[in-house]
Amino acid sequence: MTRARRVPAIEEDEEMYAVCSTEFVNESEETLPVTQFAVRCPQLSLFQGGSGFWTNAMRATFSADSEGSQIEILKGPPAQAGDATLVCRPRSPASGRWRALTFSRLVGSRGG
Repeated sequence: MTRARRVPAIEEDEEMYAVCSTEFVNESEETLPVTQFAVRCPQLSLFQGGSGFWTNAMRATFSADSEGSQIEILKGPPAQAGDATLVCRPRSPASGRWRALTFSRLVGSRGG
């Protein structure tokens, strides 16, 4: 289960969660209403710092073509994690940027 938040609010009973700071870039001319998106966890590192667990930050760029979104996993913990330490490296390390159908079901469901 995932819950997207604009500002992470870590609660005491959420110790098993990790925050994945994600920037969405919309290069299309349409509004991109995002309510859900898929995150490929095996490609993320896990860090512990400050108030809990964090993953690498991500950038997802949507360009309205059929090839999907361009995904980039940034190195290290996000700035919000403070002085976080590495807990676990990714199970399937990603190299550079790649394309994925992160928003495909959402785009298809809005009638376009």
